[in-house]
Amino acid sequence: MLEHILETLGPALEIVSKLGGEPESKLDHRYGAARDDVIKSLRRIYFTPSGTLRILGELSEGRSPSPSAIHEVLTEFNDAEWSVRAALRGLEFEHLSERRELSLRAVRQLDQLRYGKIDIRRELQEALNEALTFGRPVDPELAKALLSKVNALNALIESLEEEHNYRARGR
Repeated sequence: MLEHILETLGPALEIVSKLGGEPESKLDHRYGAARDDVIKSLRRIYFTPSGTLRILGELSEGRSPSPSAIHEVLTEFNDAEWSVRAALRGLEFEHLSERRELSLRAVRQLDQLRYGKIDIRRELQEALNEALTFGRPVDPELAKALLSKVNALNALIESLEEEHNYRARGR
């Protein structure tokens, strides 16, 4: 799913341009509010370098992090679940399609990005839980694939945010 989204990176960048369309009047802030809400949700689903990315990097290089290091990352990962779920709800098609200022295409693309995050999170959680619970090492090839997906999702979020900031400055 994420690979499909990344193949359409050009059109995906259109999401923010659609969100950042010119308001009908100086008093109409609907577009800016919609854009800001989406960017806030995207920032919450971004994978930060200090936790999951660090462990995935080690695993992809064939190193075996200590069980305590995996436990720490998994605990942080699980503790963030409620915040990530809230952000993902903010990107649901049903939620965003109510915002008339958003095109259906942008809403669909954000919903696909949401599913990409859900899939990656599930795969990561399974791999780390197996390593911790059963002492099975994570296959470096699986870790590389997951790291690639995480980096691709992060790159897309960064691109969308940069486009948002560019538009918010008024060019």
